[in-house]
Amino acid sequence: MLKHEKIVIIGEHPKFLEALRLAKRAAETGVKTILLTGETGTGKEVFARYIHEHSTRAKGPFIPVDCTTIPENLLESELFGFVKGAFTGAIKSRKGLVGLADGGTLLIDEIGNMPINVQNKLLRFLETRRYRAIGAEEEKEVDVQVIAATNVDLTKLIKKGAFRKDLYYRLSTINIILPPLRERGNDVILLAEYFLKRFLREYNVKKKRFTPDAYQKLLSYTWPGNVRELRNVVESAVLMSNGELIKASDIHFKSSYSRKTLNVIPSPQKNKIVLQFDVSEFNMENIERTVIIEALKYTGWNKRKAAELLGVSRMNLIRKIKKYGIE
Repeated sequence: MLKHEKIVIIGEHPKFLEALRLAKRAAETGVKTILLTGETGTGKEVFARYIHEHSTRAKGPFIPVDCTTIPENLLESELFGFVKGAFTGAIKSRKGLVGLADGGTLLIDEIGNMPINVQNKLLRFLETRRYRAIGAEEEKEVDVQVIAATNVDLTKLIKKGAFRKDLYYRLSTINIILPPLRERGNDVILLAEYFLKRFLREYNVKKKRFTPDAYQKLLSYTWPGNVRELRNVVESAVLMSNGELIKASDIHFKSSYSRKTLNVIPSPQKNKIVLQFDVSEFNMENIERTVIIEALKYTGWNKRKAAELLGVSRMNLIRKIKKYGIE
């Protein structure tokens, strides 16, 4: 989402309204540390921007950073910056994202993937709002609201020693839980109608509407990719349907798997997994998705370790995770 786009929040389900109430409260009080939790595609960045734009920091910068897209050895310098000569290749000083967010908001997405050594420095920053760039002699003080977001259970990472307990408690001053789309009932229709109108304008299409069978198909799907997946499905339907009616046959889901037909059977042998598929669901995409999920579970949802286990690059794994809407 571009910075100049107006933030639109749509939903009537009680769970969603509770999350929105907390977001409004966070914006009003000016709390400096917030934790957003929810599955991939539930709108965590949208909520973060909403909080920012409805707070006294609205005129300040909104700086997002995704911990999964930055190599672990570079994340500290990306966040806190460095001075010239701090390490090989530091030919000039560079201001980190924490400094760039001064007076505004820093969104740290997928914080569960942050290395422990960076967690240590982040915790100290949250306690003091002061930081020292790599190689610097003096600390700097900034006024930054930090919103952390994650799609994993941080308490499980704490038990595995992959996440600091004190950092978790410091982050969750206000913990806003975004419900998955499959639990939001008729919000699926409200969002589909919103996206329909949006794409009609964007692609200069005069008129289209969903048929009752299309609505039923949208409501019966489990939406593993959540709101992000719904947006893509509606965009495709607008572009590919003929005439004014968008029928059920015009709605296509990229994730063809069924949660009910993919099973993982415990093996009596240590470090072995047996996968069982319904014949109708036995295809390469379902196999690949299931294997990725099991690799993530085995490594405690550590994407770097899972990528190593699977023999692929971390970026390739991240692309697959987004493709399959893995939670």
